[in-house]
Amino acid sequence: MPAEKVDIALREAKSHGCRNILALRGDPPSGQDEWTATEGGFVHGIDLVQHIRKHYDDYFEIAVAGFPEHQALPEEELQMELRYLKEKVDAGVSFIFTQMFYDLDLFIRWVHSVRKAGITVPIVPGINPIQTWNGFIKATTLAKIKIPQSYIDILEPHKNNDEKVRELGTKLVADLCRGILNAGLGIRGLHFYTMNLEKGTRMLLEELKFVPRVETIKPLPWRQSLTPNRRAESIRPIFWANRTKSYLSRTENWDEYPNGRFGDARSPAFGELDGWGIWIKHSREQAHKLWGFPTTREEIDSLFASFCRGKLAALPWSDEAPAAETNVIAEHLAKLNELGFLTINSQPAVNGARSDDPVHGWGPSNGFVYQKASNFG
Repeated sequence: MPAEKVDIALREAKSHGCRNILALRGDPPSGQDEWTATEGGFVHGIDLVQHIRKHYDDYFEIAVAGFPEHQALPEEELQMELRYLKEKVDAGVSFIFTQMFYDLDLFIRWVHSVRKAGITVPIVPGINPIQTWNGFIKATTLAKIKIPQSYIDILEPHKNNDEKVRELGTKLVADLCRGILNAGLGIRGLHFYTMNLEKGTRMLLEELKFVPRVETIKPLPWRQSLTPNRRAESIRPIFWANRTKSYLSRTENWDEYPNGRFGDARSPAFGELDGWGIWIKHSREQAHKLWGFPTTREEIDSLFASFCRGKLAALPWSDEAPAAETNVIAEHLAKLNELGFLTINSQPAVNGARSDDPVHGWGPSNGFVYQKASNFG
């Protein structure tokens, strides 16, 4: 962002009485591996901190990001990152918000390293509630966060049951929070990444006994909504189940399901969605490595067929390999694609498989799965 736009934002913040600023350099745009400064913008986070202090003195409390995962870097790189952090603090930073993490021991060691480097400002741990298995894996992979093996052992057996993952994940993250607060590090507060989904954070606060637990009654034969304004609903619209390999992957963390004229349109579940476009999540270099430079219809058909056979890791329409249940019909799909019928989001017919079936099962225990065969192309 150019400095002029930053100045406009700062003036607006001050005019509205805002006193806290989180100063971040930002991430590279989607599809780019390397971050480059905007023309007329700031190159490093410290430049933004110095700019704010120069023009606004001590009006704003400034926070910057801290990265506990740096503790796993080689010693020389760790010390370099700590020097950069201290330079920002010395330039006028009031406190540090950390990136999310799940390894308590790693965080404790990082805090000790930060203090040893002479950084004394408060550290506020960033806590990310676990909403679903797929969302958890995507977020940690994107941010390159270490997942303790104990989390994998507990959550993965239930990866197709969002309700169970959220229940177990809430307990795991609550234990993480207790460990942080009881570690004698002088931590006095926690920062929760809600991602506009308050339900998971509310459950976590209840588990920690930071807020009263809300008791709910289940008068009707369906799973009660976790969203407060839907607890008392007496009718239930039909909606698509939230499946982990869904091509509409943005639904995996919705706190309620879109259902036409029912529900609250302010929910994140009712955000913008381009159902016809695609979002290529790979950089140009990654795309070229995956798909090469196809110029004919036959070459595209071959790429789709290779994906179905498990020989290609991703397509523009799917950034993950086919699900286990798709593999049941993989060869049939590959032949369809070779004939020029490109398939997207295909699933086999299932007639009464148990919900705990290792291939076709999903959802809460003691259920059964019925689904039609489908191909979209």
